[in-house]
Amino acid sequence: MGDTDAARAMAQDLEAEWERRYIVACQVAGVYAALGDRDGMLRSLERSFEVGDPLVIMTLALEEFEPYRSDPAFLDLLERVGLAAYPWAPSPTN
Repeated sequence: MGDTDAARAMAQDLEAEWERRYIVACQVAGVYAALGDRDGMLRSLERSFEVGDPLVIMTLALEEFEPYRSDPAFLDLLERVGLAAYPWAPSPTN
């Protein structure tokens, strides 16, 4: 809603909770993606993938991730979850 400092603080607070309780990491990734924080987004997506969160598959298709669709680390994650062949996923040659 425009308050990037509050959004970043919320995402960081949620990350701090990961060790104590279940947090939907892919939602945290969406916050980081909207903030333009590539590293925070990738860290959260990896966490989501590692814990086997099925939402990671749906999350990767969201518009917030459009700017990262050519990022090698994002492409690697798409490949690992089996989404690299979808029409919105760029080919490795793009």
